[in-house]
Amino acid sequence: MTSSARSALLARLRDFGRAQNGMAAVEFAMILPFMLAMYLGGASFGSVITGNLSDRMARAAATAAGSSVITESAKAIGLQQAMFIIPVMAIALALVLYAGSRTIEGDMRKV
Repeated sequence: MTSSARSALLARLRDFGRAQNGMAAVEFAMILPFMLAMYLGGASFGSVITGNLSDRMARAAATAAGSSVITESAKAIGLQQAMFIIPVMAIALALVLYAGSRTIEGDMRKV
């Protein structure tokens, strides 16, 4: 981190602490749970969720093939199907975030 970036960050932190009406602290407290959920959901639990989804799809592929044993080909099919779901979920998240962003202007008028 360069010294100018460090000083800019320190200046912002000082401004955050000097906020007279506490609005910055309130906004930070409001956004923190969502940011933590996105971080933990994506970074920490993303591989767990993908693995679980892949296992479910592999079981479904084995059942559809009439086998009670999950073979390597069923695992590959399950992983492929799980990977198709991830972009769909990303698009759904983008739509939800877009819809939420459309309400900000109306919310700001109410305040």
